Amino acid sequence: MSGKVLALSGGGFRGLYTVRVLRQLEERIGKPLSEHFDLITGTSIGGIIALGIAAGIPLKTLEDTFIEKGKSIFPHPVKHPLTRELPWPFRGVISFYLTVRAIFKPIHKVDGLKSALIDLFGDLQMKDLDKAYVAVTSANLSTGSPKMFKTPHHQKIYLDKKLKVIDVALATSAAPAYFPIHEISEINTFFADGALMGNAPGLFGWLEAKTRLNAPDDKIFVLSVGTLAGKPSISGSTKPSKGAYFWLGPKKLRLMTFLMSQQEQLTNYMLSLLLKDQYHLIDGSVSDDAIRDIDLDDASDAARKTLLSHAEKHFADFTGTPFCQTHFPRKDAI
Repeated sequence: MSGKVLALSGGGFRGLYTVRVLRQLEERIGKPLSEHFDLITGTSIGGIIALGIAAGIPLKTLEDTFIEKGKSIFPHPVKHPLTRELPWPFRGVISFYLTVRAIFKPIHKVDGLKSALIDLFGDLQMKDLDKAYVAVTSANLSTGSPKMFKTPHHQKIYLDKKLKVIDVALATSAAPAYFPIHEISEINTFFADGALMGNAPGLFGWLEAKTRLNAPDDKIFVLSVGTLAGKPSISGSTKPSKGAYFWLGPKKLRLMTFLMSQQEQLTNYMLSLLLKDQYHLIDGSVSDDAIRDIDLDDASDAARKTLLSHAEKHFADFTGTPFCQTHFPRKDAI
């Protein structure tokens, strides 16, 4: 078997960028991505998209879900639009309220996300995902161990096959501070967002293809799609003595952001060394003016426009690469 791996990063509402890139890729090759890739691995929103592809849900439906239900999934973003539009006294009151609330409970209830997932997956179990093999990341908080939820694509992989897809989706996307910890009652276990173990799951996908799909090294290639996370950094004027609020303050969750970005960059570097021209990452950065429009939980119209426009641009750039022309020839060129 070959080892064609699609790896989808986490990033909250920024996953809209991922879905648009994948829609264009599917249109280019003229067939569902599930028929092109041997394995799809994902983290958080990337995990949900992976599950959707494996369930046979059209990418157009996934994209419409982002656009139509994004604001109900993320009703109270950390950087609420009103904190940018109202005069200072009112912005201060709203910002203070959101900060205090986030200290004691998750920023968002899970209701909106769960409702969207029910509409997408219903009562499907992992064993029902027959369109593609899937591996989805999560953090097992009950055992303190990393967790990969998998379809039963190998004789030694069977523990997850009866789990509901909705539970796996909620487990991989239970981002600390943003959403509640997710308990899968059937196995009495608590889970949190897969970003805690690996926001960019391409390396896990490569290893899965090598060890479980038994793909030869020269037959494995990995396409990763990011979520415009960029490279967060701090100002040179920042005081080194910053405390817990600097890292954990709900208005700017620096610790989570830095963890995700650092792991993504390290994974990209390692895969580039391991696979060379058998690996490619579709991702990029945005301008300083636009970066504030694409927070993890910002589902505003401005965020939508920024994400979609960059997806179009970055995919167009991708089509000119040797990797794309080799592995994803246009349907009319075959």
